[in-house]
Amino acid sequence: MKKKLPILLMIFILLLSLPSCSFKKENSKEEQKESMQTEKAAAFPEFEGKDLNGNMVEGTTLFSEHSVTVVNFWSNTCPACIGELSTLDKLNKDLEAKGGTVIGINVDTLDGNQEQIATAQDLLTKNNASFQNIYFVNGSEARNFANRIPAYPTAYVIDKNGRIVGEAVVGSVANTRLMEKLQMLIQEAMKAES
Repeated sequence: MKKKLPILLMIFILLLSLPSCSFKKENSKEEQKESMQTEKAAAFPEFEGKDLNGNMVEGTTLFSEHSVTVVNFWSNTCPACIGELSTLDKLNKDLEAKGGTVIGINVDTLDGNQEQIATAQDLLTKNNASFQNIYFVNGSEARNFANRIPAYPTAYVIDKNGRIVGEAVVGSVANTRLMEKLQMLIQEAMKAES
């Protein structure tokens, strides 16, 4: 019996850590699907923000300078998010050769919280991820957009005109099936440009 107690305790702790990557709101499946369908038909909200080093970033310019942009929302406390950072960095290197980019938006840093920015930078460094990560201020349309995302990690493919292509990819793109879905959306965005 004494051996079962630590195992049960470990399972309980593991279960408590999982919600950081799962749905952050108690929305029904219908509401989640409807929210994502609404987002996919729209343009990504315009924004002015900063990267994690404090350099200014403007959404309109960011998108128009790239053939395709993968915008990945993630959190410092999400193991699935952290686990895909090196995969996203490899994708970024592949996209750079085609005029595209990957941008990370760490939801813990959205208001410029310096402690959370330092944590995010540390996680990026430890996972050999050098792709740009940005944040924008509270009250902006982009921040409101981020607040409606039901789970992390979530990736959106944005075309050169700032429009969302297809549906969001929810879950770690370290998963082969989800990476294939993301790659199809990237190809769709790049075809639309030509």
